[in-house]
Amino acid sequence: MVVLDCEGEYLMLADGKLRTLEKPKRKKQKHVQPTNSQAELIPTCGRALQDADIRKALRNFLGEQET
Repeated sequence: MVVLDCEGEYLMLADGKLRTLEKPKRKKQKHVQPTNSQAELIPTCGRALQDADIRKALRNFLGEQET
C-alpha cells in the first residue's frame, strides 16, 4: 500500500485494487511499518492520478525487492 495523505495521527492508504483512491484505508501511524522507500506517483500527460498508477508503482517496487 502507498500513503496518500496524513490526517493527524492517521494515514490514508491505497493499493489501487481493493483500496482505491476513492475509498482509502484509514490507519494509525503506529500500526504501519515504514519501508523507507518513496514511489513516484506522478501521472503522465497532465491527467489526474489513477488507481492504475498506484498498481504500477507497487508492481515496480515489489519487482525491485525480489532481485
